Amino acid sequence: MNWVKRSGALALTAAMGLGIAGCGGTTTPSNASGNSHGKVVVWSYLTEPEVQVLQTEAAAWAKSTGNQAQVIFEPGTNFQQYATAAHSGKGPDMVFGIPNDNLGTFYTAGLLAKVPANAIDPSQYALAALNATRYSGVQYAVPLDLETYGLFYNKTLVPNPPQTFTQLIADAKQLDKTPGQYGFQYDINNFYYSYAFISGFGGYVFGGSKGHLNPQNIGLDNAGAVQGLAYIRSFVTDGLMPADINGNIATANFAKGKLGMIIDGPWDISMYEKAGIKFGIEPLPTLPNGQHPGSFFGTQAAFVSSTVSATDQTLAWSLMHYLVKHSTMGLLQAGNRIPALASAQPAAIASDPYLRPIIEQAQWAQPMPNIAQMSAVWTPGADTLLEVTKGAESPAAGAQNMVKEIRAGIAQLQ
Repeated sequence: MNWVKRSGALALTAAMGLGIAGCGGTTTPSNASGNSHGKVVVWSYLTEPEVQVLQTEAAAWAKSTGNQAQVIFEPGTNFQQYATAAHSGKGPDMVFGIPNDNLGTFYTAGLLAKVPANAIDPSQYALAALNATRYSGVQYAVPLDLETYGLFYNKTLVPNPPQTFTQLIADAKQLDKTPGQYGFQYDINNFYYSYAFISGFGGYVFGGSKGHLNPQNIGLDNAGAVQGLAYIRSFVTDGLMPADINGNIATANFAKGKLGMIIDGPWDISMYEKAGIKFGIEPLPTLPNGQHPGSFFGTQAAFVSSTVSATDQTLAWSLMHYLVKHSTMGLLQAGNRIPALASAQPAAIASDPYLRPIIEQAQWAQPMPNIAQMSAVWTPGADTLLEVTKGAESPAAGAQNMVKEIRAGIAQLQ
């Protein structure tokens, strides 16, 4: 799978911006890439159009340096295949584009090479992005973009986007009165999206400081988490959406002009544009407690494998530097990704006004935990949401069972 207030988006670009000052350890990429005459194999879990951008830029790097580069599109989300391949010596030299919350397993297995000294200028990065790719304060990957989600609204059906969820619900109920029309839907049983409500009321996944998360400190069954689950269930009990709604149905309804509002991310902007929908994007409205929903903040990350030779790592960092520098605008056009490179952000925002509200939402977003134990959260989270939304469990019972299942999953990882 992944964005500051519109009135100050450009001013906050420096604060939110991410970038690479240059890659390399004692040997910088610029002088390490000239005479190696080697081959760098890259796997990418980005979308196929984005991988095509990477393939074009990698070919340009290869031509200019006399090396070879192969960028392979890895569809699906079976990230474990990288670990299996790396352990067997059949893995790539670099992975360019993988959600940061999947790095923890690779870090624990010792598969991530440390980012070379002086490769990243911390002042060019948002702290959240750095922490998302750090372990114990050490940088093990390069953040590539800023990802979170917001409220998409159909301008024909919703001329004035709601600033509060109380108003959103009222507006949605009015839209629902028209046959074949829906007010508000989203992928409700997807923990990635619904976590915004859990965190907005005071729940959290893991406690501890950023970069030093404590997987034993789970806040998904506290009073705030229970309140958040109850609020999520109210979307179903109030008749706004069925308990079995999913992302495919919701996005299809929005693309057909049948849906007034949806929680979604920049990755679907191009789909709605192609459908001819006149839409806008706003940060998620405030909750009844006055708080902003704490959507998950994520970043696609790039890293070099620790299992390849030092020479191959140096060559891989050279290609990494080139791709980060030259692919940002191409990835923006292909996948609506806010570039991590600070110098590219003003141009990105200027070329795509939809990015401003997503960046605004990012100031209230929470980094997805990047430790290996996060893998034990997604399935119990989704299962609990389904049980609660369909009324099979109360919010309190669902929260308790969710944490119980998460703890059991974490125990299996040890």
